[in-house]
Amino acid sequence: MPRRSLDKDVVTLWSLICDIEGYLKVHTQAKDSISGVRIWLTQQRMEARTELIQEALDYLVSRGLIVEGELPDGTKVYGKPDNFNK
Repeated sequence: MPRRSLDKDVVTLWSLICDIEGYLKVHTQAKDSISGVRIWLTQQRMEARTELIQEALDYLVSRGLIVEGELPDGTKVYGKPDNFNK
């Protein structure tokens, strides 16, 4: 069990290192506190990961694990099938 946790921490660490380096390549004048860097990472990951999130949602829908619905304004929403039957 500790081995699996350690491996996950290493993957997470390397992912963070790559994300920070990528941010600084684009924003060459950036400097911030750890709280500020956390905001950078959150924004960067949200922007960069939208396509992957959609792929994950599509996969879960295809497996029947979640359902896709639509709001009156056309926005797609996702959730457990039980939440759409209420």
